[in-house]
Amino acid sequence: MLPPARRTAWAARTRAAACAVGLTAALAAPGLPATGASVPSGYAAHDPVPGLRVVLDDVEPTVPTVGEPVTLRGRVVNDSERQQRIGHVSAEATWGPVTTRAGLDDWLDGDPGLATDWLLGSDTVGPVVAAGSEVPFTIRLDEDALDAFPVDRGVLGLELHAHDEADGEPGLVFGTAPATLRSVLVVGGGTTVGQPLRTAWVVPLTLPPDGDLVTPDDTRWETAWAAAAGEGSVVRTWLEGLTVPGVTWAVDPALVAPARVEPLAVAPEEPGEEPSDETTSDEQTSAEPSEDTATATTAPEVTPPSTDGATTTEEPGGGVPTDGQPSEGVPTTVDERVDALVDPVRRRLADVDPASLWWLPVADPDLEAVLAGAEDAELRAALAQRLSDPEAARALLDRGRRDVAWPVGSPVASTVDRLAGAWRATGADLGAVVLPREAVGIDSGAPVSTAALTTLVPEGLGVLATDSRASALLAAAADEGAAHGAGASAQHLLADSLVTWQQDERQDRSLVVAAPRGTRPDPAVLAELSDGIDRAGWIAPVPASVLLDEATRSPVDPAELTGGEPEPGTLGELTAYLDAGASPLDEQALRSVASVRRHLLGLRQVLDETGSRTVGGWEQALAASRSTRWRDVAPEVWSESWRPVRTASTRSRQGLHVNPGTINFLSEQGLMRVTIVNSLPVAVENVRVQLVSGSGVLQVIDQPEPITVGPDSRATVTFGVRAVTRGDTTVRALLSAPNGTPFGDDAAVEVHVQPPGVWIYWVLGSLGGLVLAVGLVRALRATPRAVLAGVRRPQGPGDGSTPV
Repeated sequence: MLPPARRTAWAARTRAAACAVGLTAALAAPGLPATGASVPSGYAAHDPVPGLRVVLDDVEPTVPTVGEPVTLRGRVVNDSERQQRIGHVSAEATWGPVTTRAGLDDWLDGDPGLATDWLLGSDTVGPVVAAGSEVPFTIRLDEDALDAFPVDRGVLGLELHAHDEADGEPGLVFGTAPATLRSVLVVGGGTTVGQPLRTAWVVPLTLPPDGDLVTPDDTRWETAWAAAAGEGSVVRTWLEGLTVPGVTWAVDPALVAPARVEPLAVAPEEPGEEPSDETTSDEQTSAEPSEDTATATTAPEVTPPSTDGATTTEEPGGGVPTDGQPSEGVPTTVDERVDALVDPVRRRLADVDPASLWWLPVADPDLEAVLAGAEDAELRAALAQRLSDPEAARALLDRGRRDVAWPVGSPVASTVDRLAGAWRATGADLGAVVLPREAVGIDSGAPVSTAALTTLVPEGLGVLATDSRASALLAAAADEGAAHGAGASAQHLLADSLVTWQQDERQDRSLVVAAPRGTRPDPAVLAELSDGIDRAGWIAPVPASVLLDEATRSPVDPAELTGGEPEPGTLGELTAYLDAGASPLDEQALRSVASVRRHLLGLRQVLDETGSRTVGGWEQALAASRSTRWRDVAPEVWSESWRPVRTASTRSRQGLHVNPGTINFLSEQGLMRVTIVNSLPVAVENVRVQLVSGSGVLQVIDQPEPITVGPDSRATVTFGVRAVTRGDTTVRALLSAPNGTPFGDDAAVEVHVQPPGVWIYWVLGSLGGLVLAVGLVRALRATPRAVLAGVRRPQGPGDGSTPV
C-alpha cells in the first residue's frame, strides 16, 4: 500500500481546486469566442459544497485534434451527508495553452493567472444528487468546438463546473461553483512530428510485502499468491493494462517460481520401486526409531505423499467433481492451484521481446540497504541467490537480460563500483544501473535531454536516468484517478509529456518513465493512457535497452554519480511518490538473516537430495526478507516474514542429536561409543562429529570419521579416550555440517572414570608371589622321601658294580 503521504497528495490538490478563489470581472471578458458563438452569460458565485466533486472519467478521443468532435464523460459525486440540487455541468477552457511543466503545475494547483472564459459545452444533470450517490454527465463538443484554439498541438486548461439548479441556462462561472474540477485537455493527436520525444517505460513486476507468500500454511499461502499474481493483482493490472509498445518489464524471478517453507518430507517412491528399510552409515546404524529421544527433540512435521487424492471430494465448483474423480487439467493440490495463478503471468511475459524483459536478482534485494549494512559475502549471496524450483518457468527464465541493477536510492560512484565488483564475483558483469537523473548531476527542473549515458566510475557502466517528475506522475496516477477521474489523470500524464517535448521540438531527446516500486496502477487510467500514447504524435515509444545500447556504443562525456536525489522544492508533493520509505534492514537485521542463511547452507550440505531440495525453498523464502518490498514496513512486520524459515531451520538442526546416557570407563586407555540419533524423515550425510571432554579427568585421543545416518535411525560412533585420573565427567558430541553449522541440543554423556592406579601393580605382584610360593610348596610335597634322604636302590648284574 502507498504511505499516507502519497494518498493525501492528490486530496490536497482536490481541495485547492474546489476552493479556488473567484476570478475577477476583468478576467471574465469573452476574449476570442469561436466563430458564430455568442458571448455567454455569467453566474453569480456559489460557495463550494464540501463533499461535492466533479470527476472526469473519459475523454474521447483521448488526444483530439482541432476539427474533431470530442466527448467528455464524468460524474458529479456527492460524498456529503445531504442531498444537493445540481442543474447542469459545464466545460470551460483557457484561450491560451499551458506551455511548461511549471505552468502545468501552477494551473492544476489553482493559479488564477489563466482565465477559463471559453465555454466549450455543457450537459444537464440532476436536479437532485442524493447523499452518498453520483450522477453521470456527458458533454459533447462539435467538430468546430476547438477551432479557436491558437495552436494545432498544445495543452488546454480545462475546468468542469457543477452548477446550482437555480443557475438556469449554461454560462461562464465568474466566481466559485458548488463543485469544480480543474484539469487539462491535450489537443493535437494523430499526426507524427518530425522529431518526437523518445520515451521508454520501465515497470517493476515484484511481489508485495506479505509474509504469507512463504508460509507453510496452505490456505494462507494460496490466498497470498491470489492477491500477488491473480486476477486484479498489481502485476496482472500492469501487464494487461499498459499496452504501450516497447514497455520494459523488470521482473523478480520469484514471481514466476513460487517457493515457501515446506516441511521436510519423505521422498515419494518411484513407480515400480520396492521400498527399502536399509540404512547406510560409516558406523553401525540401527533402523529402529529412538524411543528415548522422541520427546527430547521436536522434529519438523512430516508430510507423507498423498495417496487418497483420487477420492477427495469437494463442493461443486471447488475443482474436484463430487463423484471423487478429479477433472482432467483441473488443479487439485495447493501447489497446482498456486501454479495456475502464476501461469497467466508467465504466459504474458513469454510474449515480451527478450530485450524488454529484465530479470532482477531473485527476491529483488534491497541493494541500497545491503550495500550499507552487510559484508561483501552477504552482498554476493543476495546477488547469487537461485530459484529453488525453476522448472515451471525454465523456458521463460532463459530469455531476457540479467545484468541490470535497480537500487531504490541514489548511490554514489564508490557504492556502485562495489556493487559492480560483487556482481562480477557471481560470474557475470553488471551492464547497467537504473537511477534517477538527479543521481548523475541533473537538476529536477532541468530540461530533458538524454536519458541514457555511461559513468566515469565504474568505467563505462550504462546508466538509465529516469525522469523523476514523469515517474512520480505515473505513481500518482491511481490516486489522481480516484480523486479526479481516470480521464483527468491520463490527461495530466499526456500533458506533461507534451510540454516536455515542447521544450525543444527539434532536438533528439529521450525520456525514461519508471514506475516506483509499490505503485498500484488503476486499470482505467492505464487504458486511457495507453490509448492516448497511441494517438500522441510527439511520443515515440522505445525499449529502454535501445537507449542503453546507444549510450554504450557511442558514449559521450561520462557522467559522475553524485548521489543527488529528487528535489522537493521543484517537484513539490510529487516527491512523496518517489520516497520508498525506510528499510528495516539495518546491520542487526542483516546479521540475523546472514546467520540463518549459513544454517540453511549447512543443512543442504548434510541432507540427502530430497531434504536439500526442500531447504532450497527455505533459502528462497529467506531471500525474500532482504527484498526491497519491505521498504516502509514496520520492523516487527518484517521480522514475521522470515520467522517460519528460522523455525524450520532450528527444528531441523535439533532433529540430529546425541542420545544421552551413562558410561563406566574402567580402563586407562581404550574405546568409547556414543549413539547419534536422527529423528528427521530424511537421511543425513557427511556429518562431522567432534567429541569434547568436559574436564581433565578424561582425554579424547581419536576423533571419529564423518557419519551418515538414515531417516528416523541411529548410528554408533567409536572414539579413543585416555583416563587421566578417577572422577566423573561428561563427553559432548558436537555435531556440525562441513561449514560449521551446529546440530543437536548439547546433550551430554555422563562418564564415570575409574582407571587402574599404582596399587594394582602391588596387588598383582603380591598375588604373583603368593602363587609362586604355593606352587613351590606343592612341588616339594610331591617328591619321594628316598630321594630326599639320598638312598640308592641295589644294582643288579651287569650294572657295572663290583661284587663284595
